[in-house]
Amino acid sequence: MNSSSPSAHAQLNLPSRWTGQVAAQLSPLENALACVEVDLNADLHFVSGLLIVTDQRLLFALDGPQPNWQSWPIQAGMRMRHTDHAGVGSLSLEDATQLLARWRFTLSHNVDAMRLQEAFEGRVELLTHGRPLQIGRAHV
Repeated sequence: MNSSSPSAHAQLNLPSRWTGQVAAQLSPLENALACVEVDLNADLHFVSGLLIVTDQRLLFALDGPQPNWQSWPIQAGMRMRHTDHAGVGSLSLEDATQLLARWRFTLSHNVDAMRLQEAFEGRVELLTHGRPLQIGRAHV
């Protein structure tokens, strides 16, 4: 996807208020694969943000007039954990030695979070083993 394609944004379920900001963050050869709107901060207060996985990295920003975007290049050996407890979902980004970041959200965003995790795992699998992740295929 190149960032200015409206149909590509629709496939991502990208909230319209983020469209211009996301377009400014993506390089010309970068494709956004999945996104989730997170709505809780570390203290479980309602704060809106957006997490995106591209074919190259993870991007995150809190909503606001001048979002401060953070970025993590996707590397072999990284993993993303998904958990939920008492109505709060969480995605945690880890490398082999440490927790790199954690995002929290209400479970209304859970399906998008699982899609993002799956897209991220697919990219790590490709980097690690040189082949895409096989999801939902029966082994016969």
